[in-house]
Amino acid sequence: MRDRSQKQGMRLTLIILILHAAVIGRAASEKDQYEKFFERASKASEPNEDVRDAGAGKAHPPLARVLARYYSNEELVAHLEDYVKRCSSISRLQTIGKSVGGQPLTVLILGHGARNADPQPKPAFRYVGNMHGDEPTGRQLLLGLAEWLCARKDQDFEAARMLESIELHLMPTANPDGFENHLRNNGNGRDLNRDFPEVLNQTSGERIPAPLPLRGSEQPETAAIMAWASSRSFVASASMHEGALVANFPWDANDHGEKGYAAAPDDAAFRFLAEAYAQAHAKMVQAPEFAATGGITNGAEWYEVHGSMQDWVYVDRQCMEVTLEVSERKWPHERTLADLFNDNLQALLALPFAAALAGASGFVYSTDMEPLVANISVTGVSTYVTSSPTFGDFYRPLAPGNYELVAEAEGYRSARGSIEVPADGIGVRHNFTLAVDSTHKPQPKSGSSDTTGRASRSAGQGLTTSLSTNKVPLLGISDTTVISASLSEQLTEEYVVNSTDGSSGPGPQVGHLDAAWSVGGSTVTGSRKELRGTQRGTDGTLTWLTAVVAAAVLVAWAVRRRARRRRMW
Repeated sequence: MRDRSQKQGMRLTLIILILHAAVIGRAASEKDQYEKFFERASKASEPNEDVRDAGAGKAHPPLARVLARYYSNEELVAHLEDYVKRCSSISRLQTIGKSVGGQPLTVLILGHGARNADPQPKPAFRYVGNMHGDEPTGRQLLLGLAEWLCARKDQDFEAARMLESIELHLMPTANPDGFENHLRNNGNGRDLNRDFPEVLNQTSGERIPAPLPLRGSEQPETAAIMAWASSRSFVASASMHEGALVANFPWDANDHGEKGYAAAPDDAAFRFLAEAYAQAHAKMVQAPEFAATGGITNGAEWYEVHGSMQDWVYVDRQCMEVTLEVSERKWPHERTLADLFNDNLQALLALPFAAALAGASGFVYSTDMEPLVANISVTGVSTYVTSSPTFGDFYRPLAPGNYELVAEAEGYRSARGSIEVPADGIGVRHNFTLAVDSTHKPQPKSGSSDTTGRASRSAGQGLTTSLSTNKVPLLGISDTTVISASLSEQLTEEYVVNSTDGSSGPGPQVGHLDAAWSVGGSTVTGSRKELRGTQRGTDGTLTWLTAVVAAAVLVAWAVRRRARRRRMW
């Protein structure tokens, strides 16, 4: 009997040692990972000589080449195929369809993790160029942006931040046939930016709720873009055009049937996004035609458009899109491409950051820490965004200000939380934990975006059961590794946890911690220091392993004590 007890004690001791080694090893590995990234990313970039001298041919060679002339359709595809070989660690290609003339419609996806197409809890943003065939600058500017990110990813903070924080989709040409023919329309003579489903009832003038009915005559390019937008939840997007110098935002179609300002439900957020681009652009705010409005315009106030991509994707796909007019001349001379790139580079970076990271974001979990598909709305605004089924993460572009967020999922009690979106662009993180509504079977599902105020809502109502709020900078970590509060203390100075369980809210939290939140009735506060890592609540992996180790220690101690007593007898 004594031998059996001793063997049991030895087995338990061995298990303890293995678990302890696994915890410490994983923690050390993750700490090294985050430390190495921050050491690399914290190197602030100097003024970009490569970009300034691109026209003179002194730039990083691929960047200089794409800014030297317009590429043919064949050259563009060949360049993209070469790019994913040279910059394989951050990129992959996706063909979403073909044009009327059979040309491939190719998308370049950028970001750490893009190569393997692994799902990650990070926001997605897209740029679409050359929708009108005779407006080709977007082709070369987007190729230039990709080359700049590849060349600067290990030395420029903004490049590292973009690739770590955002999944960036670049579609250099939506209308390769129009480009080849030097014509505005596609191969069938259709204007693609008038070809999307109508958002207004032409008879009553009322706005149509999602899903918007198809026209039945959508062109191949339009259908491909619609399917692409439906395959990935894009937080925001922008299409690139020519003929003016301005950032245009919805609505394009006015319900009054005439020219005039048509404010969308998210008008303040749209203005914020348009201003983010215009103010970061070298010349847009001074453009004579729109100087009085700071380089931005409401679409319908400028001129009314029906069937535009930005109106459709906003209503149907919960994606906030703006239209960028980046050159006052259509098809500007090739010798101006380098200057155009210089004028637009900071704006091309600023818009995704503003849309994806400067508003509200967070995670929605059930009380058993399962990610939920939930509708996240803002009190007083009739639209909502939907959290992802894989991670429960959501991203809501918002202008600086105070808001109340509401999270609703079918079968769960709704939750509310007040937030303040700061004006410094760091955004605010707000996580929700929803409790099961006992009167409904939990079957979470997403609803359709509805800008008319008829959005689908869950029946359950109630108070917040658990939420967390903390400000995060424009640098996000895509890794979903869980790090306990004890390891967080090693990674940041003066991180104070004033709770009985040492837990925190779910989801990645990166940057400056300045928060107070409730979890299971305890209060957690933190000083404003960098938190390099991710945390999850009381059911986090490392917290669970720590509990297992503690329990194993107690069992081993009890077994050995029992064996010792038997030997004494």
